[in-house]
Amino acid sequence: ANALIEPATLKQWIDEGKVNNESAALDRVVIVTVGTAAQYGTQHIPGAQLLNSATELLMTRMEGVGSITTMVLDGPAIDSLIRRLCINSHTTIVFVASKNQNSLNATRAYFTFRYWGFPKERLKVLNGGENSWETAATANGWGASYAMTTAVPTVTPSTFSVKNLYVYNGSSTANFGLRSSIGEMLSLVDRINSGVQPVDATGVAILDVRGGNPAVYMGNAAVDDFAQYSLSGAGNTSTFKPTAELIARLNGFGVTSAKSMTYVYCASGLRAAAPFFVLDGILRWNITMYDGSWNQWSAYASTATTNKVATAWQTDVNPAGTTLSRTFGAITPADSVS
Repeated sequence: ANALIEPATLKQWIDEGKVNNESAALDRVVIVTVGTAAQYGTQHIPGAQLLNSATELLMTRMEGVGSITTMVLDGPAIDSLIRRLCINSHTTIVFVASKNQNSLNATRAYFTFRYWGFPKERLKVLNGGENSWETAATANGWGASYAMTTAVPTVTPSTFSVKNLYVYNGSSTANFGLRSSIGEMLSLVDRINSGVQPVDATGVAILDVRGGNPAVYMGNAAVDDFAQYSLSGAGNTSTFKPTAELIARLNGFGVTSAKSMTYVYCASGLRAAAPFFVLDGILRWNITMYDGSWNQWSAYASTATTNKVATAWQTDVNPAGTTLSRTFGAITPADSVS
């Protein structure tokens, strides 16, 4: 049930012949390296396919009254991707960070597939990425067939669409709640400010995980650091902290399993993918990610020098009937790149 797996589990699936097994009716495994083409071309786990983090992970979409470059993939884009990777409803997908890269791209891919209706039981992230795979293979003497490779597997594209998930899983549309829009975040902050939305033990929480102790942040947010959910590894992809430590850290910000919802954001929607994965994939607590994040929130400020939005959309105002601003601190144009 845990979406975080260790190298030994992936090796078992390889040994069982599940990886890229197109004849498997109910239990196929697809390994997805989430990185650049150059990183994938240098080396990857045997049988892994590429999800190009530079061109296939994020996209520019219009939302609210402006476009933003870090949005979740739209329907045609996700369908194109899953068909190329030979994925269907019976596929378990293992997202892997490229060697010596952080896990953010892998967890952002996890978020994307969760949003589009894939059940968490079918989505996995390899703890420590390619670094942990290589370390385990060497330490346990797995042999040459498990060594990192440059060979690109040949697969037959599937004809599957995320639309099919609504047929197989009638509740999959609820996954759209795993992502929050700029309009929903404005409404949330306004409801909290006006006292309509509780923030008590069973209410909501907002986490800003940009890191670096920002002085300006979304109203009512607690400020955390995305990196604190992982154990640092010199030059290697970090591994996630033990569950007890993750729970203790979240509890320190008032985030518990009793919360009706926790909203997480960062600068661009990448760093926030780490705590999203922790809450959704490991702890199974209520979580939604605002992927427009601070880049979008700050662009909607009254201080914008170009494309200033109407007052109703401004993120640093005191809406009618409230005494609190939607933002803690004063947004300047430079804040959008923090």
